[in-house]
Amino acid sequence: NEVRNQISALAPREVAIRVATPTNQYGPTFQAPTISTSEHTKSQDLKIGSKVFTNIVVGDVWLCSGQSNMAWTQSRSQNAREEAVQANYPLIRHMKFSNTHHGKPQDDYKSDWKVCTPKSVGNFTAVGYFFARKLQKDLNVPIGLLAINTGGTKVEPWTTREGLAAVPELKQI
Repeated sequence: NEVRNQISALAPREVAIRVATPTNQYGPTFQAPTISTSEHTKSQDLKIGSKVFTNIVVGDVWLCSGQSNMAWTQSRSQNAREEAVQANYPLIRHMKFSNTHHGKPQDDYKSDWKVCTPKSVGNFTAVGYFFARKLQKDLNVPIGLLAINTGGTKVEPWTTREGLAAVPELKQI
């Protein structure tokens, strides 16, 4: 069963999560649940029909996109072991996307969020991790990192065809 999530703001302290499910799985009057954002420093569980999603947080999500500087992992950074020992940040999450190139936008992607722990942080983008750690401490909100990066690539594949065509000097690319 394919599940797609869409999050929309309802009120300053409430978020609705719409879940597209197979036709009539939960009946024609299925009501999407809400999650309170007033408890943003605590994880919550979300029940949709018989499915329970655990350890849900609502906060800021940042795209960590680019080349080798963004692909560089925390485990390869300076003082990596010392940093990792202290990396117990349950409100920082990281999702790494594979380097599979499809040539067109995709509607679905299978991956999962990793909670920041001393064991998991080594695979986080280093730039993203240090950025998230600073933001989470300063703002006291959950921080999600979407790591979509590939070291050693040219810059052109990171730009849409329309974007390249809009710059006269780049039309030949």
